[in-house]
Amino acid sequence: MQVSDVFSADPFSTFQVLFDTGVGFYIPAYQRVYSWDKERIDRLFDDICHGLASLMKRDNAISFIGTLITIDDRDRATIKPHHKGQLPAKVSLVIDGQQRLTTFLLLNTLLEQRISALSKKLENKGNPAFEWLCQQSLDVGASLKKTVFE
Repeated sequence: MQVSDVFSADPFSTFQVLFDTGVGFYIPAYQRVYSWDKERIDRLFDDICHGLASLMKRDNAISFIGTLITIDDRDRATIKPHHKGQLPAKVSLVIDGQQRLTTFLLLNTLLEQRISALSKKLENKGNPAFEWLCQQSLDVGASLKKTVFE
């Protein structure tokens, strides 16, 4: 058996990881609790802002914000407790990157809540610009919500 038969690495964008339909992340009990402080979160946000600024200059810009190492648990053998029928179609066991992943999911939750609250203020029937903006905010909010609840 070759190592490449068992292990492979694929590069994915943050978007691809968070918005992959039908995937649930499982963080095993042996992982440390969420412990990122303001300094670590600020550094991640700085990296995100740097990446966005680079994208504004070049469409093909890439910004590295860390790794996420997961193992596909096809049999769902690592999940405890195992509640049949309540598991997603695909389970990814998080080996490394749990703090970063959790921070992104917390950010998505906060953004969804804020966008939802602001979109309620945008409802202005009869004005096409406000209706378009309201629909866009609902669509973005729904996408953000899916990253946490799907």
